[in-house]
Amino acid sequence: MGYHRLGVVDIYELVRRYHDGASISKISERLSLARKTVRRYLRKAEEAALSWEEPLPQREKLLDLLRPLLPDPSRACPAQEQFEDHWPELRELVTRETGPLKPKSAFGIVQQKYSLTASYSSFKRFWRSKREELGEADPALTCRFEVDPGEEVQIDYGRMGLIYDRVEKRNRTVYAFIATLSHSRFTFVELTYSQDQKSFVGSNVRMVEFFGGVPRRVVALPHQLSYRSRGVASSPILPAAVP
Repeated sequence: MGYHRLGVVDIYELVRRYHDGASISKISERLSLARKTVRRYLRKAEEAALSWEEPLPQREKLLDLLRPLLPDPSRACPAQEQFEDHWPELRELVTRETGPLKPKSAFGIVQQKYSLTASYSSFKRFWRSKREELGEADPALTCRFEVDPGEEVQIDYGRMGLIYDRVEKRNRTVYAFIATLSHSRFTFVELTYSQDQKSFVGSNVRMVEFFGGVPRRVVALPHQLSYRSRGVASSPILPAAVP
């Protein structure tokens, strides 16, 4: 999983779920956290004198106890620290006069040499932060492909975070269903607790009602698979161009 800087509500939810009997694997799945991250914060909670055998303090008091466990906001994420340690070597591999390497090749060499655990996606973010130091120009802007009115709508989900559900009296993960008309960029947004089939179909129905019509093609991002509005195609259709 990618690096995600936790907030106090995330840690509270992690602790509450574990205290209620949820397994580390289940907590990892529901909160989109690596299992080692869950274990680390459970260990920190124990060091802060929290007991799994006794009732947890009231919510506000527990939040106050958990705030000292938050990571230092001034500290770089672990992946960035790994690359920073080897920055001189990475820079030399890419800028040397004889046989300079592409950044991706330099990443592969350093990753294998030092057994780095950070992903290539993390490396790309790190490399972008070094563009000015390397004297590299910003990448050229990409030209937007125009789409005719009524031709296409793009849909996607985004994780918004945790919110306290006063009905169920617990924190729940909230997602945003986002639909954008490709021509006008007019957008429909709906918050939901689930991405299951029932929720997905319901969001699409309300999207159509909001827009007042059905686009000819629906593109589901980031996979860029689409289906025709007159019926689901026998196989996914890759759009010719996605703006």
